[in-house]
Amino acid sequence: MTWINQNKSPIFQRTFFQEPWSVFILVALVGLRIFYLGGIRLFTRPDYPDWLLPSEMFLTYLLTASLIYLQRDHLVDFHITRVSLLLFICAPILEPLLSLLMHEWIQWPYSNLFRISVGIVAIVLSAFIFISRKDIKLSHDRFQWILLSLIFGVFMAFAYGLYIEFSDFGRIGVRDVILKPPATLSNAVVLLSAQLVNASIMEEPLFRGFLWGYLRKWGLTDIKILVVQTILFWMAHIYYLGQVAFSFWILVPTAGIVFGILAWRSRSIAPSIIAHAIVNGLTQIVSSRTLYFWW
Repeated sequence: MTWINQNKSPIFQRTFFQEPWSVFILVALVGLRIFYLGGIRLFTRPDYPDWLLPSEMFLTYLLTASLIYLQRDHLVDFHITRVSLLLFICAPILEPLLSLLMHEWIQWPYSNLFRISVGIVAIVLSAFIFISRKDIKLSHDRFQWILLSLIFGVFMAFAYGLYIEFSDFGRIGVRDVILKPPATLSNAVVLLSAQLVNASIMEEPLFRGFLWGYLRKWGLTDIKILVVQTILFWMAHIYYLGQVAFSFWILVPTAGIVFGILAWRSRSIAPSIIAHAIVNGLTQIVSSRTLYFWW
């Protein structure tokens, strides 16, 4: 007698044979983030190749878009909702438009080729979604979770930003602080839109979306998934190790837990996408000696 019933294969094996391309893409996305981006940046720092970040971001967006289309009739299982799908598709298109309108063109880490390439993928995905709209099952987002994500994002950004501000204050002269130009509203809007593309829509659909959904399919409880995705999210930022201690030991793991809880309890990655963009963008503003603008 064998230990596996012929009609009952293990959950992972059953999922793999039913959805081989989806599982392959998920593994590729994790590998891209942890080994390709994290590993190369760790071993080539401080001057990692210029092509590394744009190539990883483009491949991540392309593979995530493919996974969204492949799972279009099961998106609710992966915390993909109406607002989160809208953010994923619109962010790469709106970011360059906002930069042009506000005359605040951000060069790093983007290039015009990257913007065009990701924009084309977003347009193609939206066309495919429109054609297949009858097959798509999306749940609605609850306003209270969107509001909570804004509150958490602002609170965490100011907490992180103030810590960085005051911990570095002694190493930077008062003259540098006084001469630093204040942030403008256009600075904030463009930086938030850039972080929406740079981090939020690249990481949230993976860690708090598809990874969470598949781990749940494979039998893990939500509490265990929260721990696993936080560890993998932490590993994806291993290039901070030995370089930016606060980011590696404090910011990344706590952010992984908070973003995970937001996605878990709301059953949507829209709140975690919004909070992620606010934390990344607003922390930079608060910690860059432009705090008096916000008062």
